[in-house]
Amino acid sequence: MVDGDVSLKRAALMLAPFQIVFRGLEALIPFFFAQWFGRGLATDIFYIVAATVTFLTSLIVSAYQDSAIIPIVADLHRGAPHEVRDFACALLGRTLAIALVALVALCPIGTMVLQRFAPSIVAPSALVSGFALFAFLTAYRACICGFMNARGWFVVPPFVTGMGTTLAIVSIFFARARYGIYVVPWAFAMGEALALLLALFEWRRREGRWIVPTLDNHPLVAKFSALAGREAVGATITRINPVIDQVMATSSKVIGGGTILKYALDLASIPGSVLQAVFFTPLLTKLSLQAARREYAAFLGTLKQGLVVATLTSASLAAALCIFREFICEVLFLHGEMDASAVSEMAAVLPYGAIGAVPFAWLLVLARANVALQNRRIMIPLGVMNAVSNVVFNVLFLRMLGLRGLALATTCVHALVAGAMLIALRSRLRFYLTPEGER
Repeated sequence: MVDGDVSLKRAALMLAPFQIVFRGLEALIPFFFAQWFGRGLATDIFYIVAATVTFLTSLIVSAYQDSAIIPIVADLHRGAPHEVRDFACALLGRTLAIALVALVALCPIGTMVLQRFAPSIVAPSALVSGFALFAFLTAYRACICGFMNARGWFVVPPFVTGMGTTLAIVSIFFARARYGIYVVPWAFAMGEALALLLALFEWRRREGRWIVPTLDNHPLVAKFSALAGREAVGATITRINPVIDQVMATSSKVIGGGTILKYALDLASIPGSVLQAVFFTPLLTKLSLQAARREYAAFLGTLKQGLVVATLTSASLAAALCIFREFICEVLFLHGEMDASAVSEMAAVLPYGAIGAVPFAWLLVLARANVALQNRRIMIPLGVMNAVSNVVFNVLFLRMLGLRGLALATTCVHALVAGAMLIALRSRLRFYLTPEGER
């Protein structure tokens, strides 16, 4: 387990070289797709399907990404470190069983929906099956990497996912001429398979034993389900937002509107992605260790440090995106199949999403603080607030500003949810910082 006294700066610097290379490559995916596939009805439908799959699988995947698994393992490592592997094997077995049942049931439904509402898709079953395989392997890999982050092995997850992403991009490059955009889910499934194998072998190398899925009734599985279940449901509710955004953008009068919005918001998300890559996982680990030791004054200091770093980083990057938006969009997107008018519209949409970088960074920091304190009750209400407010802001601003309004709606949702999360956290900390709470 990572030492509770390790500084966030040291952990971030340790992660930075790996994340710059591998997460940087992942961030380039939208720019490759823009060059290779352009914009149009096919790309809009593809991104709707991709957002839907992400929404459906996030109930499992989000349970392991900067989630309750870290404070639980922190507690377990202090009292019974030999139990970590048994807990991991039991939880992995339940995860794979749930993922397999869900995907087998949903594949035929997805195929029928595409056949009914998107007849232009040539091979809907192949598209849905590729995404299903990708989602299953992602759930497997996410569970293992969640335990690795909880153990303080911060470098391993970005390395294995980076290698998988590299394989996926290379595969798409060579197969795109023959299979078009339909090759994408299968290529990423291959990438997840490689990442999974690398993660398994690294676990074996460090622990001396394989992590094998079991259906053992480990007592901590129930505790994890109670904690992570609310987090995952809340996160899953919020992940319907990209689906709604894509549907509304596609229904607008702009040709390829969903694709344009997707690429603009991908750029606007760069500040959050940078913080996620090098800062948030060590932050959650440190907060979880301090909460487990009941060091609430130190917890509050770490939280303030996290908010300062998140604010300065996100504000600086967002300002750069707004100032140089036209140059950035032209350099990154004006190639291959992408046309100039689409790039111009991306540059116009980008500032409306970029101004939400700071509230989004605050939201991410505050979410991790609530997770570290195992404050699970707020997750579902916040998820509902997120989804409902997104619909309301989308309907309101789409009529006024078009695609720019959809980006502005996302910014407003981030600010609203961050404010609600801050209120919930202050209420939770008010008790802990009293002498009674310290005991």
